[in-house]
Amino acid sequence: MLRFTSRDALYRDLDEMMKLRQKCKHFRILIIGRANAGKTTILQKICNTNEEASIQDAKGNMIPMSTITPSNMRGMHDIEKSLVFPSNQGFVFHDSRGIEAGGKQELDIVQNFIAKRAKSHNLEDRIHVIWYCIPVDNDRIFTAAEKSFFDSLSRHGAPVIAIFTKFDHRDIESFMSLQEEGLEDTEAKAKAPNHAKEVFEKEFLPEIYNLSYPPQRHVYLRDMQEPDSSVSELAERTAEVLENGVLRLMFVSTQRSSITLCIKYAIEQSLCGFHTTW
Repeated sequence: MLRFTSRDALYRDLDEMMKLRQKCKHFRILIIGRANAGKTTILQKICNTNEEASIQDAKGNMIPMSTITPSNMRGMHDIEKSLVFPSNQGFVFHDSRGIEAGGKQELDIVQNFIAKRAKSHNLEDRIHVIWYCIPVDNDRIFTAAEKSFFDSLSRHGAPVIAIFTKFDHRDIESFMSLQEEGLEDTEAKAKAPNHAKEVFEKEFLPEIYNLSYPPQRHVYLRDMQEPDSSVSELAERTAEVLENGVLRLMFVSTQRSSITLCIKYAIEQSLCGFHTTW
């Protein structure tokens, strides 16, 4: 939370934030993940929309959907291209195809992209946060290439949040395990989500957090195919890792997945004035 020592300091900081906000009109997110990781759903949920994203080239020019054919769809996942939802143009997304097993070339492309963006003098052109989506509906949670990413990512880039998708599959496994231990169905169902989380954090999470550059936060997403599923926790964790106050306020005001988050940060900003020495 910001704290001010005088009325003049308060106005100076607010004025500076407004100037930066005018220079940085878009919040830029790089989302990485395998083809079945549920990336599109996450982006739609954070924007609270069911529409398809528009595609822009590296210069920000819109690519007409009429020009896209099945033969060049793979090229639409070029990390240099960006995705923008017409109803929420405050977000600009970059989608990597995912660093598949043995995908050193793709890893190099992602790392070079992050490094290049980090060097930009324009705040709006930088990657502000990275969402790395990892589906957990199989026994092999992390591929070798994914581990390489977290073992070589430089901190001069952007904060990273690991998103463990399809976690409802882990809930089912825990439910069956608790049944085998003798619990009744109702009790096993109630305890399954926490049990799944405890098992995952004990058996799998250390694999990624023991690497050189672990994610700053992680979240579990369940039942994303359901209309009422939410990414509010992802929004909260994202706001937490943003050290730049302008970027944090921009993200909070742009995301449409959590009204509670908007209220929380609006209250915090209001309370800043009460810590001012008038």
